[in-house]
Amino acid sequence: MLPARPLDLATSAHYEPDITNFIRLAPCKPFPIEIADGYTEDAIYRWDIQFQCQSAGELCTIDLKDIYYTPWMSTPLISLGQLRPKGYIFSNEVLGTLTDPSKKVILKVPVKHRHL
Repeated sequence: MLPARPLDLATSAHYEPDITNFIRLAPCKPFPIEIADGYTEDAIYRWDIQFQCQSAGELCTIDLKDIYYTPWMSTPLISLGQLRPKGYIFSNEVLGTLTDPSKKVILKVPVKHRHL
């Protein structure tokens, strides 16, 4: 079973708290991240991970670039706004559906309590 990765419509960047998920990691200019309770913490490392999702029994891998390392967060977040310029489109008419640049559906998730 693949680990859960919430999809977030409002976040401006991708966040990952598990250092072992990074392909590479490098220092970056401090990037302030405001958490829901109003607390702000600076991310000081970022780089790339590979995000895997499973749909209809198939495994799909997406390379995510410029992910901020956020060890103080309990859950990673994938920014849907950051995926759109790369050709990935998210729709939540009935199910949350993510399509890749070739228009192939790569992920369907139920929407619960207005959260994915």
